Amino acid sequence: MEATYVRIAVEKLRVSSPITYEMLKLLSELESCSEIVQKQNIEKMNKMADEMNEKELQYTFIIELFKKINKMMDEQKTPLGIILTILKRFGFNFVMKNLPSYGLYSDLSSERKIEKMIVDEYEKMEEKDERLIADLSECNYLFGRSTSLKLNSICVPYLLKVALKKEEDEEAQKEVEMALFALSNIGLYDKVPKELYLNEIADIIQYHQKHHNLTQLAYQSAWQFLINRYPEVCELIYGLACDLNFVKEAPIELEELTRRLTLKMKEEGKGGKEVFEVMIIRRWLLSLEAFFSNLMLWKEECYGLVGSFMRALQASKDYFSDLSFENVCLLESMVTNKRIPLDALFKERVIDVILEEILQTRLKIRIFRECLAIFKFLAGRLDGKMKEENGKAKQKGMKRKFFDKLEEEGYEDSLTSIYVIVHHRSKRFRNSRLLTNSSDYFVFL
Repeated sequence: MEATYVRIAVEKLRVSSPITYEMLKLLSELESCSEIVQKQNIEKMNKMADEMNEKELQYTFIIELFKKINKMMDEQKTPLGIILTILKRFGFNFVMKNLPSYGLYSDLSSERKIEKMIVDEYEKMEEKDERLIADLSECNYLFGRSTSLKLNSICVPYLLKVALKKEEDEEAQKEVEMALFALSNIGLYDKVPKELYLNEIADIIQYHQKHHNLTQLAYQSAWQFLINRYPEVCELIYGLACDLNFVKEAPIELEELTRRLTLKMKEEGKGGKEVFEVMIIRRWLLSLEAFFSNLMLWKEECYGLVGSFMRALQASKDYFSDLSFENVCLLESMVTNKRIPLDALFKERVIDVILEEILQTRLKIRIFRECLAIFKFLAGRLDGKMKEENGKAKQKGMKRKFFDKLEEEGYEDSLTSIYVIVHHRSKRFRNSRLLTNSSDYFVFL
């Protein structure tokens, strides 16, 4: 029966997806081949998983490959470690390419397989297989499912133990990278007891700052895991981020990523397949959004952080433009946090980018709504209805500069037209009203 299923699937995909055809063939061989051939097949599959485009990952893998992998787990003919290696590689690519994977996890967890295996291994009376628990934990987090406090209390210490490895050989670096990468995928509102991670994650970040032992992705993942814990212990995490020099460290990483991306653009041209640097920049956006949303004290160094972010953002948009909603969410967190001074938003071109963004979204209503919400809040700050940090004279100058820019560059008419469209299509702005004297006030308040 299984042979028939694989044969039909292989024939179906032979022409339309050569990668999937070959992947199914290699998967089928794992059940009966030698250990050497197994290793060779896994290496081939890992490489092919990395080369799959978004369509193949989202549809072909879910429809064909994942069914096969899920069934292999049930039948237990292939060593579990091999199956988890394959799953982790696909999970890694789903997260890096910002693709939803919950459909996969619903199949995998129909009997809560992964969770049950983690708990069963953890509760063994005899010696536990720590490597297996770590591998299972990585699969659990990479497929993006919200997890329980109990499961996090088991998984996080095992992954941090892997991440604390100090060896600098390539294999150890990859293990550390995957452990931190999985931890960074724990949901923003999933509970993780602070005593399980605070000292360990601080040690990992500080050691890297002295010895540079982590990859760029591993270092970003360590910061993302830490900053994702903001909702749980906001003041504590913010203080730790300041102690660990996030405001100085993040710009260094962003500038290097921007430099490498710019160089790659010159060599290879814009567009096409998304590059690794863009994927990491996208992940930094998530960390920065949480950081700026919870910023409690503005420091001089924050100007550099905002500037580095804006340069990375511009470089990423030139190469791969599908970052719009993430961009808007981050920009919104910066505009709505009154601790971030308005002059920083003007100086580092944050306002310019918001204006450019709303005119490039081509009637994506979801993004327009967010942009208009930003402008509404910004208008309140400029109009002095909220407590301002800049003084009345400076505030008036910024307001005048902003309105002149709207008029001179043609934004005013465009924004008014967009507002009218959204006004009629979104209940969110039903009660808003346009003001006639938009040279003195913003187009809506």
